[in-house]
Amino acid sequence: NYDGVLIQDNTRSKFEKTLRRIVEVYYAFGGRVR
Repeated sequence: NYDGVLIQDNTRSKFEKTLRRIVEVYYAFGGRVR
């Protein structure tokens, strides 16, 4: 169970990092368009 929780937490961390990068790129691209 501990390994499952650890993997789930790691996946969530990767997802947050990816989401953050997407948001940064989105705002940067939106800033260029505007």
